[in-house]
Amino acid sequence: MKVRDLIIKLQNEDQEKEVFISRDEEGNGYGSISETSIESTSKAVVIYPAIEYIDEDLIFSEED
Repeated sequence: MKVRDLIIKLQNEDQEKEVFISRDEEGNGYGSISETSIESTSKAVVIYPAIEYIDEDLIFSEED
């Protein structure tokens, strides 16, 4: 995914929502993202979890 594609995907979201990053495709753990957890190199933008474990109850409701 390119940065422009991520921006397009996120611009229709509620701008006040929190953003979390999944540890893997199955959602076996989630981390938070902060400004200091985003690194830019000459080839890519890398996002690391700032806090490596976030309780799923903070992310999902029973309706999800």
